[in-house]
Amino acid sequence: MPDRPVPESRALPKKRTRFSLVWIIPILAAVVGAWVAVTRVLSEGPKITIVMKSAEGLEAGKTKVHYNGVDIGTVTTVEADERS
Repeated sequence: MPDRPVPESRALPKKRTRFSLVWIIPILAAVVGAWVAVTRVLSEGPKITIVMKSAEGLEAGKTKVHYNGVDIGTVTTVEADERS
């Protein structure tokens, strides 16, 4: 029997997809998180500092700030200044 040439085998690399579907959820979560953060920052109003002789009756987080009969905010912090 004559020796026949054995065909050479070649390994063909698999076609790799450039984008895996597994990354959709983390990317979507990052986009939603960024949108929530930007919306929160843009919806927040300006910070106002009011200096008074006495802060009696003010409670942070509870006391409402009214201007011309309209509720415009809430007291967030109360600090004592010992300079005067």
